[in-house]
Amino acid sequence: MKINKLYIFAALLGTVLAGCQRVEEDTQKPDEKPVVEQGWTLTVKARINAETRAMSVTEVTDDQGTHDQVITYWKGGEKVAVFANGRVLGTLEVIEVDNSGLATLKGEIEVKDQVSGDPIVEVGTELSLLFPDKADFAWYYMGQDGSIPDEDGRMASFYDYATATLKVTSMDAGTVNAVGYNPDTQQTVDSPTFALEQSVYRFSFKDTENNNNLVSVKSLTLSSYQNKLVRTRIISDTGWTTDENGYGSLTMKPGVNQEKVYWMAIRNENKLDDIYYFTIVDENNKLFLVDKNIPAGALDEPRFISAKGIKVTQAAFAPNTTATIPPTIDSANGVL
Repeated sequence: MKINKLYIFAALLGTVLAGCQRVEEDTQKPDEKPVVEQGWTLTVKARINAETRAMSVTEVTDDQGTHDQVITYWKGGEKVAVFANGRVLGTLEVIEVDNSGLATLKGEIEVKDQVSGDPIVEVGTELSLLFPDKADFAWYYMGQDGSIPDEDGRMASFYDYATATLKVTSMDAGTVNAVGYNPDTQQTVDSPTFALEQSVYRFSFKDTENNNNLVSVKSLTLSSYQNKLVRTRIISDTGWTTDENGYGSLTMKPGVNQEKVYWMAIRNENKLDDIYYFTIVDENNKLFLVDKNIPAGALDEPRFISAKGIKVTQAAFAPNTTATIPPTIDSANGVL
C-alpha cells in the first residue's frame, strides 16, 4: 500500500487536494482490479499399495503364521486436500481405481491469490497432498474412539493420514500438470505413492485380579517417556511440521465394544527406545495403570502392531517397593 504524506502550507491547498481526490475517484474503474484465475484442473494418477487408504482387518497366513492384518485401499469418492506454501488450494477426488491399485484423482485448485492476483502455483511449485480432506483441513490424533478400522469408521476417515508430494511441470489453458516428487532425492515419478504417516495399534487388557477377564475400557490415556506422541501438526511454508506444542498425551473414549478390543492411530516421532504409560478407567470406574516398553524397532516406520492381552492390575495408591522393568510391546504383525 502506498501512503502519500501531504503537508499543508496554506488553506488554499485543501481546496486543491479535494479536487485531486475527485479526479482520482472518477478515474478509478472497477475493471482495473486484479483478474483472478480460479478453477484450474489438476489430475493425478496415484499409486495405491499396502501403505495407503481405506482400511479393513482380515486374517492372513504367511511366514509369521496366521494372524490379523490391516489391509488398506482407496475408495471412489474419497478426497485429498492440496496445499502449497502453507495454504490450502483445493481438493482432489478419487474418480477411478483400477485393478493394479492405481487411482485417478481429479479436482480444481486455486493458482492465484484471490485478492492480489499474485501467483500461488507456477511451474516448479511443490504441491503437498494430504488424506483425509477434512472440513477444517487439520491434522490431529485427538478424539479417537477405539473402533475397528473399517472403511466407514473414524479410524479410516479421520486418522489414517497419508501424504504425497507433486511438482508442477506445466500450466496451460486451465490445466495444471504435475508429477510425483521426492523433495529429499529430488527425483520425479509419473505416479506418486502415498506414504502412511502413523502406526495402527490394537490393544486389549486383562484384569489380573478378576480371572484375567478383558477390561471394558471407558477411557484410556496414553503418554510416553520420550514425549513425542503427536497430538496436532501444523502447515507452514515448508510443509507439515510438529511444533513443541504438538506433543502430549492422547485420550481415547470408546463407545460400547463387545469385543473389548481397542484400536488407536499413533504417530510417535521419537525413534529411540520408549515407554508407553496407560491410564485406564473401566466401565465400573476402576483405575488401572500399566507401562509397556516400546523398542526402537517398532517405531522406525508405520506398521500394524497387535498388543492384545496386556495384563493390568487395579491401581493401589501406595508406594510400590517391588517395581520391575515393564514388559515390551514387540508383536508387530507386519508393516502396513
